[in-house]
Amino acid sequence: MVIPLGTTLHKQGSSISSIFKIYVAFLLIGKDFFDPMTLVMSLGITVLVSVVAGGIPNGGYIGEMLMISVLDLPIEAVPAVMIIGTLVDPLATILNSTGDTVASMLVTKFTGNKYQVVTAEVLKS
Repeated sequence: MVIPLGTTLHKQGSSISSIFKIYVAFLLIGKDFFDPMTLVMSLGITVLVSVVAGGIPNGGYIGEMLMISVLDLPIEAVPAVMIIGTLVDPLATILNSTGDTVASMLVTKFTGNKYQVVTAEVLKS
């Protein structure tokens, strides 16, 4: 039995959508996204948002407001970021929910264990 705590805490879909939204917001306002300080702050915000807001329905909106306030983006970026968030939310949810299964499959592959059906004959021997 595998309990994938890391994937439960870190939602992959939320992380990808958060970075995508930050990048688009920076493109819209004409700032340099690839500045080292911006990249570090974006990664920090992404981890925080994926851990906290990933399990909340429509929690991406909370992350978007946090992103805009921390990165000191103008209020004009809000509509574009919210539209992107609404469009990618179903796909991010799918990725978040399948992450645990994929992590369990990887653990099974790396450990070499296989699922065995327990039958009455196996229990007797």
